[in-house]
Amino acid sequence: MLNVCVIGCGRAGRIHMKSYAGGVRGANLLAVCDPMEEARASAVADFGADRAYADWHDVMADPDIDAIVVVTPTGMHRDIVVAAAAATVRRRQRPLQSQLQLRASTSSARSPWRLPSPSATR
Repeated sequence: MLNVCVIGCGRAGRIHMKSYAGGVRGANLLAVCDPMEEARASAVADFGADRAYADWHDVMADPDIDAIVVVTPTGMHRDIVVAAAAATVRRRQRPLQSQLQLRASTSSARSPWRLPSPSATR
């Protein structure tokens, strides 16, 4: 069984939670993470996650989590994914290489991560 944590309990996160809570064979929605207490409580009540975290840093320390699904505001993705890789949390939603390119950034010191252009994904 693959224990999943969905980070981000908003509308898109809830779509993923529904899938992992009962629609993906071999997966278990073990945890949810969101800084908003009401969002966490609602996700636990609606989808039956065993654990709820307010801070995504705490997710990285949980040895029972096998995979994370990052459904946070886009600007937060990089830090969470890099921390997950460093914590050796396996990422399974989609292969990371198909969504992002890691490259040296000469145009922006802010982030070396870039989304592929829409034409590159077709």
